[in-house]
Amino acid sequence: MIETAITQKPENTEDITKYWANGKFVPQKLADELMRENKLVTPPEQEPYLYDSTKGIYQQAEALIRAQIRFKLGQEANNGRVQETLQHIKDVTLMLGENEPSKTLIPVNNGVYDLTTQTLQPFGEEYFFTAKSQVDYQTGSECPQFEAFINKILPGENNLSAIYELLGSFIVTGK
Repeated sequence: MIETAITQKPENTEDITKYWANGKFVPQKLADELMRENKLVTPPEQEPYLYDSTKGIYQQAEALIRAQIRFKLGQEANNGRVQETLQHIKDVTLMLGENEPSKTLIPVNNGVYDLTTQTLQPFGEEYFFTAKSQVDYQTGSECPQFEAFINKILPGENNLSAIYELLGSFIVTGK
């Protein structure tokens, strides 16, 4: 995995001849290996992202990919080979179409909350999230202090539900 490149010994013991054909370096071979080992995606005009299954989100990964390329090539690494391999990864993992996450899915600390089904789903690499709320979703949670405060400053029957709807729209739209 890419994250291990920085923590591994500086010498690679792998046979790097597998990245060559007819005496010439073939960046596609190394890029394909890295893409098999890691879930990588590249949004249009951005750097590649790596899916971190422990966090459930994608993180910028260009520096980590460069380090892994250099590690795998060892003494045969040079700027040209690193750039060619990285460019191949970017080209192959380019996200086409919509790369904005669904407005009905909210990444929270313990999963992905679906506003449509009102359920918490496990994280998955199919969701392109680069950040998440650090709050755990808890079914049936109540907020008595918050509700008392809203009822105090905005007395009336429908004000509390209106505030919840307003706050929800901020979460969904980010505005």
